[in-house]
Amino acid sequence: MINATFSATSFEMKGHANFADTGQDIVCAAASAIAISMVQAMSRFVAEDMVTIKESDGYLMFQVHQQNETIQTLLQSMKLTLKELAESYPKAIQIKENDND
Repeated sequence: MINATFSATSFEMKGHANFADTGQDIVCAAASAIAISMVQAMSRFVAEDMVTIKESDGYLMFQVHQQNETIQTLLQSMKLTLKELAESYPKAIQIKENDND
C-alpha cells in the first residue's frame, strides 16, 4: 500500500500500491506521475532553499522551510489529486493528515 502523509510543513509518500504486477500497476503509475509532477513543479517554481526534497524507490519527502502561496498551492493540488486516487483505490493508497506540525 502507498501511504501519503501531509502536514503543514511536510509531505511524505512511501510504499508500493501492489494493485497489479510491476509494469502493470495503474495505481502506482498514477501516484508516481503525481509525485514526479510535484518534484518538477517545486524545482521550477520554488527557490531551492525553501524546500528539501528527498526521493528514492518507493519514497518521496518534501520538507518546507519557508511557506509561500506557491508551495501551499502545489501541495494542496497534490493532496486533492492523491485523495481522488485513494477514493477510487482505497486498498492501494491511503492519505493521512498530520496536524502535529
